[in-house]
Amino acid sequence: MSRLHSIRPELLGPRALEVTDERLRSEFTEATWRGKFAFSVYGEGNTQFQKKKLVLLGRMLVETKMDHYAVDIKRVLREILDSEELGMEVSEVWVVDPFAGSGNLLYHVSKMYEDTDLVKVTGVGYELDGDVYKAAAGNFAKLNTRTCSELSLVHADSMNAVLDIPHNAHVVVLVDPPWAETEWSEGKKLSLSDTTPAVPDILKSFKERLSEQAAHRRLLFAIPCPTNTTRDSITALFKDIMLPISVQEMIPTDHDIPLHTLVVGMALP
Repeated sequence: MSRLHSIRPELLGPRALEVTDERLRSEFTEATWRGKFAFSVYGEGNTQFQKKKLVLLGRMLVETKMDHYAVDIKRVLREILDSEELGMEVSEVWVVDPFAGSGNLLYHVSKMYEDTDLVKVTGVGYELDGDVYKAAAGNFAKLNTRTCSELSLVHADSMNAVLDIPHNAHVVVLVDPPWAETEWSEGKKLSLSDTTPAVPDILKSFKERLSEQAAHRRLLFAIPCPTNTTRDSITALFKDIMLPISVQEMIPTDHDIPLHTLVVGMALP
């Protein structure tokens, strides 16, 4: 058994709520990426992470989208929002992360317009687990979040939360819920219904609540999928939930192996 297949059950089981140390974070990153990526979350390497007293619990370490994921997703979403093909006049964007965890993906995507004062960005993440929320909120308090108009975490169930978003704001929903442990079974093909809750149910819930607020707003969904996700479960989303904008394999600079498939779509009216 590889070290990854032994360390993941520990971090998701008996050590799920333990604070990870520098050694464990490095060990997990090495086991997961085999030396291709160093640990980095919130733009902080392992040493700075320790110095700033940032915290990742065991399950957060496993579930977080580390920087080599998050920065690429931020880049693609900025390109899509700026695309002339969509014809969007972007002056205000809300980034919503229904299953925030560490909040790292939310942290980076909310900074996609940090180079301009012409677009107001508000990021809000929801986390149901009280221990994870406390750790992530504590991290946010120690980070520089001034490049966003606002960046916050809410301790609540996003599937039942009241979404109070201005009618003139476009919305990007980051759909990255927990996957079943079968994601890591070798050769296993995954469906977007394997998540908890299932991705189609998440999209329908947010589409219903946000479209009721403002029928004219643009509502985008960004779904990072493991590379072994079936195409059938991806294309099923385009039947009655959203229009496809982009389905692409995400390959980091200087690497030739895709980390995941990023699916971006616009909610159907």
